Amino acid sequence: MAKPGCAVVTQVCPNGALLLHYPDGHTDWKHLDFDNAYKESRKLAKHLLQPARIVETDRGSTITFPAGDTFIYRDYPTK
Repeated sequence: MAKPGCAVVTQVCPNGALLLHYPDGHTDWKHLDFDNAYKESRKLAKHLLQPARIVETDRGSTITFPAGDTFIYRDYPTK
């Protein structure tokens, strides 16, 4: 089931890790779902601290910025 909302990217790492800050105050590490995480993380870094629309699902999530750039990300595995 899709869960829409908003978030801000507060950190991006070259390996594709990103830290999302949600409006309720909690933060969560996610990772980009691309073969070239380094290239995508550089593109994502241009949007640091910009509010964005998110849609989170179990199979993958998207974050879309006001300019239209969209990135796919996933939760880190817990096991």
